[in-house]
Amino acid sequence: MIVKRYVKKSTIYIIAAVMAVLTAGALYLGVVHRFTYGAKYKNYTTWSAQVLSLKEYKHEDSDDNVYYHYSAFLSYNVNGTVYTPVTDEVFTEEDVPMEGEKIPIFYNNSDPDNYVLVKYDWLTKSYIPLSDKGDVWLFTAFLLLGFVLLLIPMNLENDQVQGVMIGSGLLLFGLDGIVMGTIMHKFQMSFLAIFGIFGGIILFRYLFIPKEKRQKADAVSASLRLFKVVDIYVNPQTGVKTVVFSMPENNGATYELFSLDDIYNQYNYGDMYQIDKTVLLGFGLGRQINGSYTIDINGLNPSHIQPLNPLLKKMFSRV
Repeated sequence: MIVKRYVKKSTIYIIAAVMAVLTAGALYLGVVHRFTYGAKYKNYTTWSAQVLSLKEYKHEDSDDNVYYHYSAFLSYNVNGTVYTPVTDEVFTEEDVPMEGEKIPIFYNNSDPDNYVLVKYDWLTKSYIPLSDKGDVWLFTAFLLLGFVLLLIPMNLENDQVQGVMIGSGLLLFGLDGIVMGTIMHKFQMSFLAIFGIFGGIILFRYLFIPKEKRQKADAVSASLRLFKVVDIYVNPQTGVKTVVFSMPENNGATYELFSLDDIYNQYNYGDMYQIDKTVLLGFGLGRQINGSYTIDINGLNPSHIQPLNPLLKKMFSRV
């Protein structure tokens, strides 16, 4: 793997440096800032308030998507005095409490009517304000760090270092999505796991596979081209089925099409295959298939037409 660079080295380093600074800032907000709440709320007491009732607020965004926020009517007793504040719209559908449920708060010792909604924090092992977005900042920090690991290899010449850094960056994306998504209960982030899988494969390849073996595999891979089934034509007179392949980068154009008569194998429209382009060099005879000019590749060994790797198939399923 040699990552090509199309911009100046200095430009890449500047972008990486900016992202590194943003990473440091996000880490500060995600980690350091969370430990400062102890001093800020030293005059507050950890307490619990009961949810008396909830009020629902319906919202609609510019795309007509409907979502709901909730405020809560609370009640808590301090030294015989009952306080019944009403929260802002701080609860969403994912974290709204139930009526009758007790939730944690801080109240000011000198003014018990002054309270703060809090939550238990997995990192500091203490209560912090409910409004704290530390987990979001942590997720952002690791995401930015992953981009830094993907940028730096563009300025390096050693393919193994490039591979290790790129694999580490993609693996970090995947782990970030799974771990932080679970912590924040945002399970839709799990889609980043696909990057983690590719990152793990790349990392394993450049850490444990000898360079000579990698170069040999790269040479074989370089000769493989992706082909897509763009037409299946059955001759009504002979019953012969002809499959027409096109390279995906043609984007539906009718040039560089290849046709193959095959009555034994099952091909479906849109299926992706890998064909060694070197074995296609011996074919040059053209023919018209269903109105399109194609290169006749009858005589090609079927073993040279391999189904696309399932992981790659997902990536190119929309091509």
